Amino acid sequence: MATTKEGWGRFAGWVLATSLAVALIDTAIAELVRLAHDADLATELETLDLVANFALFGWAGYRVARAWRAFRPGLEAAVLAGLLVGLVAVAYTLVRALEPLTYSDLVQLLAWNVLYAALGGVVGAGLGWRASSGPPR
Repeated sequence: MATTKEGWGRFAGWVLATSLAVALIDTAIAELVRLAHDADLATELETLDLVANFALFGWAGYRVARAWRAFRPGLEAAVLAGLLVGLVAVAYTLVRALEPLTYSDLVQLLAWNVLYAALGGVVGAGLGWRASSGPPR
C-alpha cells in the first residue's frame, strides 16, 4: 500500500485527524487548568491530557503501521501529528500567555509535543506492524 494514492491518503488522514483531536483536547484542558483554582485538579487535568495524547498518537501509529504493513510509516505519522500539535500549542501559548515567553520556552513546548507523539507512536506503530505481520486473513 505504500506506493498507492490510497495509502498516502490514509497517512495524511490519520495525521490530520489525530492532530485536530489532540489540539482540541489540549486547548480544552489548558482552558480548564486556567480556570481551576486547585493545584491538584490542575495536575489531574494535565495528566488526563497526557494520557489522551499518548493514546491518540499511539492509535494513529497503530492504524498507519497496520495499513502500510510497516513500522516506520506508523511512527512517522504519529511524530508528524505531534509536530502539528506542537505548532498549534506554540500559537496558543503566544496568544494566551500570562507571562513573557522566551524562544527557549516555545522550542521546549514544541519538543515535548513531538516527544509525546514519538512515545505513543512507537508503541502504536510496533503493535500495528506486529498485527499486520501475522498470517494472511
